[in-house]
Amino acid sequence: MGEVRVAVELENTKDRGIAEAGFLAPNKVRARTVEMVVDTGAVLIMLPQDLVEALGLATQRKAIVTYADERKEERSIAGPLTVRVGDRSATT
Repeated sequence: MGEVRVAVELENTKDRGIAEAGFLAPNKVRARTVEMVVDTGAVLIMLPQDLVEALGLATQRKAIVTYADERKEERSIAGPLTVRVGDRSATT
């Protein structure tokens, strides 16, 4: 079985709110489009630290995560983050 990858747009949710309130130019909202592996069993999104920093996400709390090989590790949970998957121009 192969892995499924999808293009995902990640955006700093606080930046978007500040932009919508008129206090930040819309082109200054920190966002990135990245390719991610789809994991239907995941309950959190794991991002590299450099991407967390580029998006300007703040640490919200810490959590113990369990990896596929059963290792456990304390990791930071950052956010808030808006995640968009698929074609934004598509209608339902």
